Amino acid sequence: DHFFDLDDIKPGDSGEVTISLHVKKSKAFMCLDFKNLKDDENSVNEPESHEDGNGTATGELGEGLEFFGWLDDGDDVFEIGEKPLFGTTTQSASVVLNNTTYPIADSSVGGSCSVNGTRYVGISWCAGDLLVDVPTATITCNGLVLGNEAQTDSLSVDISIRALPDDKGGKFL
Repeated sequence: DHFFDLDDIKPGDSGEVTISLHVKKSKAFMCLDFKNLKDDENSVNEPESHEDGNGTATGELGEGLEFFGWLDDGDDVFEIGEKPLFGTTTQSASVVLNNTTYPIADSSVGGSCSVNGTRYVGISWCAGDLLVDVPTATITCNGLVLGNEAQTDSLSVDISIRALPDDKGGKFL
C-alpha cells in the first residue's frame, strides 16, 4: 500500500494522512519504521538550473518537504493533548524520515496496544516550511521557502510497521 502517492507537488501544497494499526489476537508493541529514503534529482530544467547549486548530484526535495507525526485519536486532526512523534523542531524529510523508528505502542507512549485495540498515527506534510505550534495544536504551511531548485526532483521512502506480542512488558525498541 501507499500511504502517500503525491505527484506534481508545488510550493505550499500540504496534506495529511492517518494510519490505523489494529491488534487482533494478543497485546502488542508497535513501531513505525522509515527506511531507504531516496532523494533523486532526475533532471534539471531551465528554471531549476538557475537555482540548483549542486547540479545533478542529489535532489533537494528531501530538504524542501517537511513532515510532522503524532499519535492521533482517529479523527485525522492534530489536537491539544495528542502526543507528537516527530517533526516538532526539525521537519525535513531528509532528517525525520531517514532511517528512523518511532514507537507507536510501548512503555514510552502509553504501553502496548490491547487485544482488539487500534492505534492511529497522523502525519502532516508541507512543500515548504511546516510550522507546528504544539500548545495550540496549530499546523501551517508556508510554501514561499521552496524554490525552483526542487523542480524535477523525486522523493521516496519505505514505511513499515513492526509489531511484537507483549509477553514481557516494557519497551519495544
